[in-house]
Amino acid sequence: MEWVVFDAVGTLMYPCPGVPLAYHEIGRRYGSRLSEKVVRERLSVAFGSVRRPRGDRTSADDEQAWWRRVVAATLTDVSDPAATFDSLWANFAAAQSWCLYGDVAAGVSAVADRGLRAAIASNFDARLGGIIGGHTELDAVRPVLHAAGLGWRKPARQFFDAVCRELGCTPDAVLYVGDDPHGDVVPARAAGMRALLVARDGGGDLRSLAELASHL
Repeated sequence: MEWVVFDAVGTLMYPCPGVPLAYHEIGRRYGSRLSEKVVRERLSVAFGSVRRPRGDRTSADDEQAWWRRVVAATLTDVSDPAATFDSLWANFAAAQSWCLYGDVAAGVSAVADRGLRAAIASNFDARLGGIIGGHTELDAVRPVLHAAGLGWRKPARQFFDAVCRELGCTPDAVLYVGDDPHGDVVPARAAGMRALLVARDGGGDLRSLAELASHL
């Protein structure tokens, strides 16, 4: 094994404040009168119903177009839909809109202590590089790979194949760590990688990234 590759959202970081609250607050700036509860419900529906025309194939344009449709389906009463989207897009591009879990530093240190290299590979877009760059705890975790740049989203096998090409290694040289059994762990293993599920509430391979050292 040469690499430990981390998923990003739900594994290393989480939005703070949460996504529904951010949508609610930014929507209010543009005249929305929807309650936070309604925004939360609509956002959940949009995540499940807004389709991606190319399936797991993606690009920077595809990702932005999908998020634009999610925002439009959620905040239906804003006075300026384009400005609302731009504000939300910029909000979630800011490092301060994302918090790291308290066990991240220990997990990253464990990788370095074993003489391994750490990277990130996520179903995110080009904003991810700036977000990660804003958290010094992740300075040693490079490269930062994202679906928009790789051309494929998880759980597609092509996503994991592209990760290996970018890292210049074979799948058996990679341990993939993620929080989604079906989006991270199962497809990573199917692609020939080792994979661990982090579930901080229990039920996974790791309850904390601080436990990663015992698996390296």
